[in-house]
Amino acid sequence: MWLWSILIELGHTRIGFVGDIDFSPSYEERFEGYCKAMRHYQLPVNTHYTITSIKEEQAALFQALEGLEEWPSAWFCVNSGLGFILNSYFQSKGFAIPEQVSIVCFDNTEFAILAQPPLTTMCTDLRFMGRKAVETLEWRLRNPSAPIVNVAIGTELILRESTGASH
Repeated sequence: MWLWSILIELGHTRIGFVGDIDFSPSYEERFEGYCKAMRHYQLPVNTHYTITSIKEEQAALFQALEGLEEWPSAWFCVNSGLGFILNSYFQSKGFAIPEQVSIVCFDNTEFAILAQPPLTTMCTDLRFMGRKAVETLEWRLRNPSAPIVNVAIGTELILRESTGASH
């Protein structure tokens, strides 16, 4: 199931984005996926709550959020750490999650699991990814003139309480 489909089915039409897209190519790809999904569902990408340049630290995110005049009803974070910080921010402001705001993230690290409520996440198999990277590097060393190959590793949606869609 596609992350965006779940959010739309839950009634979200204003979805924010948080993550420094210049930090990692995968973060930029996640932002591109966010924009593509918003276009697919004919929803606007609101630049007021699309935060694409931010340090991954509590003070920076809290400051960016304090400057917003309005908030979306759901947020997508490029990783579990930012999801955890965002969750902490909304709880410190007295928001009920997921009743007043839903949060989804990427990577399914311990931050997604330990957050209260636990965060809905797109899970990447980090161990498999590491093994595949080593295999690819070893292959490249044996085949230095072979064409460049991009490897894509699928993800799995894990529904948890932060969206109200957990099973």
